[in-house]
Amino acid sequence: MNKPWAVVEHVSFEGPALIGTLLAEKGIRHIEYPMYRAHELPSVHDIGGLVVMGGPMGALDDVTHPQLPRERNFIKEIVDAGLPMLGICLGAQLLAASFGSAIRRGPSPENGPGTVTVSEDGTRDPVFGSVGAEVPVVHWHGGTFDLPDGAIRLAGVCSSTSPQTDGPGERSPDEFCGPPQSVPMTFRTERKPRRRITCPGCSS
Repeated sequence: MNKPWAVVEHVSFEGPALIGTLLAEKGIRHIEYPMYRAHELPSVHDIGGLVVMGGPMGALDDVTHPQLPRERNFIKEIVDAGLPMLGICLGAQLLAASFGSAIRRGPSPENGPGTVTVSEDGTRDPVFGSVGAEVPVVHWHGGTFDLPDGAIRLAGVCSSTSPQTDGPGERSPDEFCGPPQSVPMTFRTERKPRRRITCPGCSS
């Protein structure tokens, strides 16, 4: 039997929503882990994949949110084990931070509708390439982060100084994917022959 995916939540109003629907359509069970209730994380060996949702805190706000170091360590274990991982907004920042990338405030908050443009590498990507040349998104973020070593930009906002979707290369073939402008919104990792990262709002 396929192992369930873990969905890590940071606030009660940011659940899996459509992600949960898509997992169900693929016949993938998922278990929610509400970290705002001091929930324990599962063993890497007990899950088939990981989704880390967003939240209003920063990826390095360890003093006010002491569970974050555990989450970052857990994310790195997941990626190093070759399991698929999807990070949304804060989840993308946590993924970048797990691999030592700098997390910081963007030049200005990004809120409201916008468009993400897919790069040439992005159009060839087996996961992200099917979305088309441009992706309509809704931005709601104020932070940004550097890409982990070896990341490949898959998409971004032309007016932005930072990438939106990119990917890493050596450690394990993964992929990080995400939408917005100067801040990460979504990104995902999967074992593949090459490692990729798509992250909204990463800095190159």
